[in-house]
Amino acid sequence: MTIFITLIIMYMLVSYFGVRIYFCFQNGLKDKKNSLSKLVFTYLIFFLFILVQIPFVIFFPAWISEKLDVFERTSETTMFLILFGVVVLIGAIWKGRASRANNF
Repeated sequence: MTIFITLIIMYMLVSYFGVRIYFCFQNGLKDKKNSLSKLVFTYLIFFLFILVQIPFVIFFPAWISEKLDVFERTSETTMFLILFGVVVLIGAIWKGRASRANNF
């Protein structure tokens, strides 16, 4: 159980800093002039954020619970862990967006 709690705390930090890095990249692109490379880079960063960060944040608690056998495997437990992941994602986006790149 201690390993699970440690991994969840690390997961929350990785989620927060992943979102924060994404917004730092987006803020850094504001300074560039309008060009095709800026557009491509913006969409590439957004695509990577959608493809990597969001599924990781949502499904990691359920996956790690399955691997470490922390909770009994039921549909309710999986549902609550996925909802926990959604709440962590919302909190990470909210806090990551609130803190600007100047404070990084």
